Amino acid sequence: MVISVPTYFSDEQRKHTRLAAELAGLNAVRLINEPTAAAMAYGLHTQQNTRSLVFDLGGGTFDVTVLEYATPVIEVHASAGDNFLGGEDFTHMLVDEVLKRADVARTTLNESELAALYACVEAAKCSNQSPLHIRWQYQEETRPTLPASWICRCAQFWRMRRRSSAR
Repeated sequence: MVISVPTYFSDEQRKHTRLAAELAGLNAVRLINEPTAAAMAYGLHTQQNTRSLVFDLGGGTFDVTVLEYATPVIEVHASAGDNFLGGEDFTHMLVDEVLKRADVARTTLNESELAALYACVEAAKCSNQSPLHIRWQYQEETRPTLPASWICRCAQFWRMRRRSSAR
């Protein structure tokens, strides 16, 4: 049994993952990094003598791995990850930008309004459209100053991303 784990997992986290698998009744557990698993699923292991740079952008992390396949071995030369750069981070960034453009503080929204905004942003993000068209449904009589929609162009998105990654 092979289980993939995030690149940034420590030895302790890997040990706990293996233990959880064994407690679940899975035997002969082997752990590999998620980008390596993605490369194998993509079929890179069927191409002889290749060196690849694999990007794995998930919900919570962005991992990069350099690997080489020489029959029958996959050798990982380097792996690195950023656990503050993933789909969820993009969603939070876009929500913050919508609120900023609407001049609305997050704390002034009730739970259902905030959940509705997150749902609209997530739907726009997952639509794979360019530009992103975020349509936010809300009670107009309670929020007359809010825009009903916002179009986020690719260049705007990457400028926001650069600002948020200046950490």
